[in-house]
Amino acid sequence: MHDPFLLNALLVVTAVIAVWAPFRWKQSTKAQQFLIIYVIEIFIIEFVEVLLTYFHRHNLWLISISTLVEFILIVIIFYYLKINEREKSFLLFTGVSFIIFWLISKFTFEPLSTFNSYTSVVARLFQISISVSVFFDILKDPNVRLKNDPRIWIASGIMIYSTGSLILCILFLEIAKLPLEVFKTIWQINLFLNIVSEFLYARGIWCRVTH
Repeated sequence: MHDPFLLNALLVVTAVIAVWAPFRWKQSTKAQQFLIIYVIEIFIIEFVEVLLTYFHRHNLWLISISTLVEFILIVIIFYYLKINEREKSFLLFTGVSFIIFWLISKFTFEPLSTFNSYTSVVARLFQISISVSVFFDILKDPNVRLKNDPRIWIASGIMIYSTGSLILCILFLEIAKLPLEVFKTIWQINLFLNIVSEFLYARGIWCRVTH
């Protein structure tokens, strides 16, 4: 299902960024530090997923777990990007609520042996919504400097990644009705969007925030 070139390109890009990013740790903000952890997690998940595929092992359980881990890390990233205390509290509440929802789903309607269509859709919708919220924050900030403001790069990367993943999740439910070539094309587009997201994350990590 994966395009070999795009998949290899994604692995190389994520590996390079995962190795480079920790060297930026000391000069990074809290949001950037958790973004560094996030990009390392992405590489680990991608690498293990490839290994499982190579050895003909199913990876649905890994996808489910990565959805939870990614959601938690993204909530923490946005928590440190936000200034409004009410919004921060809402993020914490949402994070805890999603963990409970995820745990319930794994013991009831969406076990680890199945594709996490429902939990993933909920996670992606929330991530897109909070990314849009950050964009509004930027628009309302008269002192924003896009070149050195990691918010625009981080929110853009997460929005692009989440949108591509959301489309895949929705289409997965209709995969039996889709021609194989159409699904392959959409999957390749999603891999490309993931690569774009990685570069945006790297740009967000590169930003030097001045206080």
